[in-house]
Order: sequence, then C-alpha cells, then structure tokens
Amino acid sequence: MLQLKTWSCSNNHRFDCAKEGYVNLLPVQNKHSKDPGDNKEMMFARREFLNQGHYQLLSDRVNALAKRHCPGAKLGLDVGCGEGYYSHRLFDSLPELDLQGLDISKSALKYASKRYKDMGFCVASAFEMPFENEQFDFMLRIYAPSLDAELRRVIKQGGTFITVSAGKHHHFALKELITRRLNTILVRVAI
Repeated sequence: MLQLKTWSCSNNHRFDCAKEGYVNLLPVQNKHSKDPGDNKEMMFARREFLNQGHYQLLSDRVNALAKRHCPGAKLGLDVGCGEGYYSHRLFDSLPELDLQGLDISKSALKYASKRYKDMGFCVASAFEMPFENEQFDFMLRIYAPSLDAELRRVIKQGGTFITVSAGKHHHFALKELITRRLNTILVRVAI
C-alpha cells in the first residue's frame, strides 16, 4: 500500500497524516471525551498480552477464513483495529489486500502506524465512519463495538465481513478467579 501524506474526500476536504503516519478523521464534536478509546496504558497492556501469542490461534483462524472467502478483495477495513495486532497479521497473510485500520484510540494508532508502516490507519468512530458508501470489499471486526447499519453502508454489495464477538464464556476462567479472590477477601474481612 502506498502511504499517503494527505487524505482527501470527494468534497475536497483534506486531512494531513500525523508524523507517526496515521490520519485523524474524528471530528472534535464526536469525541465525547478528551482522549476517547483505550488509553496508552491499556493499549500497552493489551499489546504485551497479544505479543505473547495468547490469541494467535484466533488470528490464524481469521486469516484462514479471509483467504477462503475473499480471495479477490482489493480494499479492506479492520474496524476497531487497536494497536494493529490482527491487522498486520492479516495484511501479511493477504498481500494483495490493501488493508486499512480504523480505531477511536489515537494512542493505539500512534503505535500501530509506527510499527506497521505498510498499512494505513485512521482515528475515527465506528459509529460514524468517514468513508463512502460501498467502499470496502472486505471488513474485519474483532471485539469492537460498532453500528450494524454503518458496517452495511461501507461494505460493497457481495463483500465479505468477518467478525469475532465475545461469547458467553469469554474470559470465564478470569472471572472465576476474580470471584474466588473477592470471596476470600470478604471472608477475611468478616472474621
């Protein structure tokens, strides 16, 4: 993918890329907080966890599904890409796919765009995506909130959409451990 220095739209709006390489397309009136999305500490903690390979099998499965179901896709979007773990693995797996990453966290995209210079990243909301209708052949969403209507709006007719959502037992062992520790603390306090 050619790394652009300026992004523009059909209405001739222009957005310059930050020195790290991402572009901020999130209007100030849509921020709802000073620094929306995951903060720097949350992003680094998740990055360290993912870099240890805990979700590599999930990433491999997503990549295999993408290879099977969208072999001719040219332009893709990872909605809620975070620091780019899944994005870059998919990008490496499908070199013919121009994969873009979107996230509301500027901290995450600063890291992603520095680390994965062959990809394009933009700060934007998945609830109001700054893209034209039917723009993407392929879309990926892993554990990210978004609006179904927005996803349908920006994916091309016949495009492929892969999503991963938390199931009923997601992080069940962690929840069980926390509950046991809280019960132990409550017992100690009661004695």
